[in-house]
Amino acid sequence: MTLVSITKTLEQEDLKENYSMTNLSIIERLFKQTDDLIVPKKKPPYINYYYRNNNPGMVKYTGTGDYFVGSSGEKYNKYNSKSEGLVAIANTIKSISERLNTNSLDKIMKEYAQDDASGKRFKKYESRLKNVFNIPDEINLEDDSQVKKLMMGITDVENPTLDKPDLNHNLYYFETDYDDALKLFKEAGK
Repeated sequence: MTLVSITKTLEQEDLKENYSMTNLSIIERLFKQTDDLIVPKKKPPYINYYYRNNNPGMVKYTGTGDYFVGSSGEKYNKYNSKSEGLVAIANTIKSISERLNTNSLDKIMKEYAQDDASGKRFKKYESRLKNVFNIPDEINLEDDSQVKKLMMGITDVENPTLDKPDLNHNLYYFETDYDDALKLFKEAGK
């Protein structure tokens, strides 16, 4: 029942005179509040805005391409698609692994995530990757399952949303996005 139908019913039944203007005003305000709660606003979903730069790994700006500036002034790469941003995580891990000549998850992640102007490094980064995403101490970037889990785990750690569940990365980055990124990663390695 809408405010208009209630008002018409009151008028038809000549009950309107029995209601004071205050009661009608209260009814109108209640309907307004209910409409505000029920009727969604015509805005683009906030989650799309939140992840608009497609950089779930917070990969630092490499000096080429587009970038965005974080709230702390740090520059980060900006990607055209979800899969490009996800594959950037794997490519960055591969680059660090090759530069340090190691497959040690601990050593690679200490290089990947460091204290900087954006904040302190998550102290349990490696243990979260190992315990929640089952990533071994020695990673194998030829193993599709490990690469995918690594992208998922880093996305999870770099995008903490416990205080904002409506912005959880799992509501934006889907299994198909990780699969597309894995495909790009494998194609680049050929």
